[in-house]
Amino acid sequence: MSPRSRRLAAVLLIAALALALVGQFYFERRREYPWDAVVLYALGSALFLGALRLAGLGGRGSQVAGTAPWRALGWVRLHRWRVAAAAVSAMVILGVGARATQPLTAAQGYLLLGLWAGAVLLYLGATVRWRRAADWWRDLPRRLKGNRWEVLGVALLTGVAAAARLVALDHIPYILGGDEASMGYEALSVLRGRLTNPFAT
Repeated sequence: MSPRSRRLAAVLLIAALALALVGQFYFERRREYPWDAVVLYALGSALFLGALRLAGLGGRGSQVAGTAPWRALGWVRLHRWRVAAAAVSAMVILGVGARATQPLTAAQGYLLLGLWAGAVLLYLGATVRWRRAADWWRDLPRRLKGNRWEVLGVALLTGVAAAARLVALDHIPYILGGDEASMGYEALSVLRGRLTNPFAT
């Protein structure tokens, strides 16, 4: 991957994240414009796929010769099931987000949550190179052994931080911050059946 492609991929990833954040803002704060949020998410997904392609995650599609449009079409033909799965999952996620802006019953909320989780898994299945991930997993013990002091240091710091944070959690800290109190209240609302939309938080 050339430095130019790396920079362009980084720009595309940042732009995709920005579009997703703006789309989320529209879902949360501008609920009268749900389809604007859907379009923003769709554009962000397209930029994300473009960044993956530039990063060399296209597999055999990177070997297709010709100009850029023909290479893109060749990549789609070689990976049509991945493209179809990614497109379907993205549309399901966007549809769930649009529907979640409206009042829901508890059953509808959990159905949407299940659809959203399934679509996320489908999207990961379509975009992750599982062979490379399996190779990374098999190589993990060697990496951990080669960096054992760093791993030990991180584990030690995590343990100390967890001990400092979790000891006497029922009365330390003495007061709750606004976010903690808000999330706790929403959790109680879910348990008591008053909050039925899992996307409302």
